[in-house]
Amino acid sequence: MPSRSSSTSDEDGDDLRIGGALRALAVVGPPITIATGLLFYFGWAVTAEQSREMGLDDGIFRMSTRDYVIRSLPALYVPLLVCAGALLLWLILHGRLLSLMGEPRARTAIGRAGRVLAWTAWIVVPLVGFAVAALAPEWGDLSISLSVAVGILLSEYGASLVDRVAAESGRSVVRPPWVGRLRTVLVGTLVTAALFWTVAEFAQVVGRGKAEAVIRTIDTFSGATVYARTDLHLEAAEATSWAGAQGDYLFRYTGLRLLMYSGDRYFLVPDGWRPGSGPLVVLADTDDVRVELTG
Repeated sequence: MPSRSSSTSDEDGDDLRIGGALRALAVVGPPITIATGLLFYFGWAVTAEQSREMGLDDGIFRMSTRDYVIRSLPALYVPLLVCAGALLLWLILHGRLLSLMGEPRARTAIGRAGRVLAWTAWIVVPLVGFAVAALAPEWGDLSISLSVAVGILLSEYGASLVDRVAAESGRSVVRPPWVGRLRTVLVGTLVTAALFWTVAEFAQVVGRGKAEAVIRTIDTFSGATVYARTDLHLEAAEATSWAGAQGDYLFRYTGLRLLMYSGDRYFLVPDGWRPGSGPLVVLADTDDVRVELTG
């Protein structure tokens, strides 16, 4: 019985072991590192797009890495469920294909299908993405970037099927070790870049939606009353000079809404605020200022 080459022997054993198409990602970086980087990048991109739509600069919020990661999670539940479902389906189909490798006729059909995937998926799938972009321009860049990532993965998987069929048939192609390593690095780099591109485009969609939601519901945000020891000259608020019940806080400002609290600072806007119609008030959280919030 013909022996298999070393390039394919480590793929045997577990019929459901993830193939080279996904292992290539581990060359660029550990999966946890890539996932954390994607979460941070997504959170930052969402915040940047949301701020831009609201006429603000996200740099003023001084968010930490933890803040960006937390802000990214709510919008990623559905994409993560879809990706997990697609991966589970792929594992089932992959296991079924491996179980058919022992039948010569099925093995031949799998090899042909693998060659079709390897040579056409990286072209056909992106073309589908361009078609979707033409029909639905609002999803254009997102569909293109996602189709590029899927097309590369399908092509690599098709190539791995061809190699596996050749090994099962005793016709393994002997290649220099550096060829396999270079292929893995290139595929991993391309897929990782496509993933970050997809995340960036999806973040813009989410960011625009968040900005529209804030503008539409700003009057339901927590009301803020500011007490200060000195006159803050807040033209966006209704000012009252007073003393007594609040001790040495001599000035009170009302008519404000809490937009966000970040970086030990309050970000306040006047009632009825719209982008371009009023200022953003930034107050440091110090003993000279006290902010009372109402639901």
